[in-house]
Amino acid sequence: MAVPKKESSKWRANIVELQFDRAYYGVSIGDTAIDVTMETRGAEHLAELIAAIARAGYAHERIL
Repeated sequence: MAVPKKESSKWRANIVELQFDRAYYGVSIGDTAIDVTMETRGAEHLAELIAAIARAGYAHERIL
């Protein structure tokens, strides 16, 4: 899971929890769904983080 860790440090966000599943989220063979729980420094940082994730080419969904 080096990519999320590398990216999160670049975005200055702390990973609190990381889970991955290759079987039950409707992903294609060879793909992996990763749930990442991160700490942010507020709404502005969250918006920057979501934009950076999209620019990096990661599909994402925010779950509260």
